[in-house]
Amino acid sequence: MPVTKDELTLIHYAVILPLVRKSFQRSRIQAEQSLSLHEPYLTLIDEALALVHEDLRTLKQEQQTRSIRVYKIDSDSTFSEYGYVCGRYEGQNRYVNTNLKRQTSACMERYLHGERVEPDFFNNL
Repeated sequence: MPVTKDELTLIHYAVILPLVRKSFQRSRIQAEQSLSLHEPYLTLIDEALALVHEDLRTLKQEQQTRSIRVYKIDSDSTFSEYGYVCGRYEGQNRYVNTNLKRQTSACMERYLHGERVEPDFFNNL
């Protein structure tokens, strides 16, 4: 059976969510170091990070259940290439880095508003 739409969505978020987490962690460090009134920002970032961690935990559990593994193959200034193994199928996705940044930014914005990226998707897993 080929890779399903839900599995492709899981693979996509297995690429995006770690980037979101990393960006929030970097932002937290920068806010701690540079802002004089950093407490409200740290609270906002911490709450968003908690949501990201919940979604990552759900994602990892689902990946394990469905035998999905995602790994980075290569990256340069223009493209990032990720491979995946899903059951007996293997594939590769090539992302334009500017598109990855845009998608990461959109996800971060949703998390900062206290929303999930795709709440229906993650709740139905």
